[in-house]
Amino acid sequence: MVLLYINVGYTPKRSMKLIELGVRHFLVSDKNSLLFLLKLKDEYDLDIMCDNGVYTKGKYDLDLIKLAKSFGVKYIMPDVIEDTWNTIRLHVKYRELYDRRLAYIVLQGKNITDYLMCYYMLKKYFPSVRNIAIGGLLVKKIELRKKIVKKIRSIFNGNIHSLGYITDYANTCDISIRRFLEHQRRYKEKYGDVWKGIASFYHSINSGEYNPKLLDYM
Repeated sequence: MVLLYINVGYTPKRSMKLIELGVRHFLVSDKNSLLFLLKLKDEYDLDIMCDNGVYTKGKYDLDLIKLAKSFGVKYIMPDVIEDTWNTIRLHVKYRELYDRRLAYIVLQGKNITDYLMCYYMLKKYFPSVRNIAIGGLLVKKIELRKKIVKKIRSIFNGNIHSLGYITDYANTCDISIRRFLEHQRRYKEKYGDVWKGIASFYHSINSGEYNPKLLDYM
């Protein structure tokens, strides 16, 4: 069963609404959101993962990664969207950031061959890797997204996080509040409130009671 994280974007107080509705797994990509959730982590037993910011900001945020590591929060290593070789180069350059327990090395590329090359090259530098994040999926067609994650699943037995794309082939994945807000009217009509809609979707995925067709849509 896949575990879903909610990406709260750049308005950390939004996450309080979701916490009140039972959401406990959050992906953050900025310092303010991270610090806000860390204050609530123990009280609400939150599970926090920190993205490196490359998808939302256009560039990885080393200070954010270091901050996450210092607080013992899981984090995504630096990468470049759809760029296999520069992603590998960044992992090697910032190798000192790697923590086997907390860090997710990132696979990037334009096709399955690229992702496999990225995987095998990074395995040479991080032979005991436990966690892998698969990035660049949202800029690809759904059928290719599926094939990429399924292929990596077939050769890696550790934790796989699918960045931005929900799939049963990953252990964890995330979806942004922004994607729900793009369809506000639908969620307001169905749930009366977009936040209740997000929480309902979160609970349906994490309980395993979702409609598999939802995965293709989201």
